[in-house]
Amino acid sequence: MGGFSIAGLGGGLDVQGIVQQLMFVESAPIRRLESRKQSFQAQIDAYSDLSSKLSALASALEALSDADGLGGRLATTSDETLLTATADSSALLGNYQIRIDRLALYDSFVSDATFPASDEAIGSGSFDLTVGAESATITIDSGNNTLEGLRDAINNADLGARASVVNDGFGYRLSIAAEDSGSKSAISIDNNTLTLSDDTTPLTLSRTHAIADTSELDASVNINGLQVTSSSNTVSGAIEGVTLQLQGAGPATLSLNVENDVEGVKEAIETFVTAYNDAYSAVGAHFAYNPAAETAGILAGESLLRTIQMDLSRGLTGSLSGAFGPLNNLYAFGLE
Repeated sequence: MGGFSIAGLGGGLDVQGIVQQLMFVESAPIRRLESRKQSFQAQIDAYSDLSSKLSALASALEALSDADGLGGRLATTSDETLLTATADSSALLGNYQIRIDRLALYDSFVSDATFPASDEAIGSGSFDLTVGAESATITIDSGNNTLEGLRDAINNADLGARASVVNDGFGYRLSIAAEDSGSKSAISIDNNTLTLSDDTTPLTLSRTHAIADTSELDASVNINGLQVTSSSNTVSGAIEGVTLQLQGAGPATLSLNVENDVEGVKEAIETFVTAYNDAYSAVGAHFAYNPAAETAGILAGESLLRTIQMDLSRGLTGSLSGAFGPLNNLYAFGLE
């Protein structure tokens, strides 16, 4: 579309051009604000990028500073289908002979009778339910005299055991199982006066484990000839700094070896080196001056960036806290 003009004034006056120039002049403050906004946004993006890389460096350094960072231990077993293990920096290097005689069990009971439905009516009565050191009297009356009602009464007692109604393929039964393994969570049922729907036939429950006494709910492990029991299949404290995870029992003697975690240390150092280089490169990129283009990084005038750069340099070349002898800085550890 052509511009407007007024004839007779020097061949015509370009009104549209004049208006556009006036608008351009008037919008100068807006353009300056927009330019400053873009500059601030670029600085925010740069600091966000730098913050991300410094956070990664801090995490890598924390991993190295942790007791298991440079002093990590690796625990391996001869048969991980029966035994797995982890070790921390306090574990002593060495080999152990282990035999798993028995796994820890979760005590459980199930009703001897089966029922055609989970809401099948039963009789009335009560029994004393004990789980570990906690006890309560469970009472069934006309308001809750079903398998589901008995289940809910047990669960509402909150003793450390959970009741459920299960179908074993022949009918529905009430099941009670301890929430924790071992003898410390053994279940006992005493003073049982529960009946079936005829109000005369007892409703009994029996333990599902064939054990001589509740001590057999605990795991039993032989470590270098010493018998150790545990309420859990996760055994801590039997070997200093080592946690055993029992997977299966059997007559075989297993070997547990604790050694320095060389690969883990190498990975931790490599992660630190990568994070350090990324952070230092980011500082340089945001600080750099290009003499050919006569341009500087978006954060070139920021004193905080210079402080970060100096701190990173000192961290690599400065003395390590608590270090002694020739290994007193990161260069001494082979970092360049």
